[in-house]
Amino acid sequence: MNLSISVFTNISQLKQIESCHILRLFGYYLILLWIIGTILNGSLLYTLIRNNILRQLSTNILIGGLLLGDFIGAFFEIPFPALSLIYCRWIFTYIGCVFEAIITYFVGCSNMYMLCLISIDRYSIMTRSFQEPSGIIQRTYTSIGCVYILSLFWTIMPLLGWSSYDYEIRNRRRWFTTKLNQSSVRRRLLIERRVLHTISFVIGGFLIAWTPYAILVVIRAFFDANHISSIMDTIPALFAKTSFIWNPLILIVRNGNFRQYIPFITSKHRSQSSK
Repeated sequence: MNLSISVFTNISQLKQIESCHILRLFGYYLILLWIIGTILNGSLLYTLIRNNILRQLSTNILIGGLLLGDFIGAFFEIPFPALSLIYCRWIFTYIGCVFEAIITYFVGCSNMYMLCLISIDRYSIMTRSFQEPSGIIQRTYTSIGCVYILSLFWTIMPLLGWSSYDYEIRNRRRWFTTKLNQSSVRRRLLIERRVLHTISFVIGGFLIAWTPYAILVVIRAFFDANHISSIMDTIPALFAKTSFIWNPLILIVRNGNFRQYIPFITSKHRSQSSK
């Protein structure tokens, strides 16, 4: 059974069936995603690297690992389908198809594992009275490394003969209580709740982006998909690529720590304050 990863399968057949103008619109849409995804993810990664204070929290480090995957996906993977749609045919040969599939599969796996780590991290902090255990930062970096190694393992397997890349076809509980009348504790609780809501939005964005494509894959695998038009068959895969921009957008809107250090936002605030 072939492992279908590449967005484009029958681009030549799409050209025959659908107007090339529609495909070019999809291509320009992906170009826009490439620009936005690269700038937003790159800016947030740069902000995280430049400001050591942001790396004092394990959650921010894990978010950085998530942003790295999105940056790789946006910068290296989107140009392949975007240019092919503009030319109304796949222009990168089979090697290009395999390369795009490797990037897509690697980023998809690493993002899922990273979201699991973030969920575990939030659960650990919320159940430990908001205190991060000692050594958590080092363990966080180690966990991110393990995530990328595991993702790379699953990505390499099809190259070694385990499936293949091809054109896409058709313990005891310890209870405790904390007094919340202290202003510092109440403030920390509000902060952690906001972080929890932000992570929920990040996970929700991932699910929203990939659910239509997952449904399409299930239909292909277990039902007759001949009645689905070529364009409708392509749209879920194109929509899934919006996952590269959801995370930075959510973080810019919801995370005040990141927003405080982002270069183009801080420079804007400085110019306004100087007036």
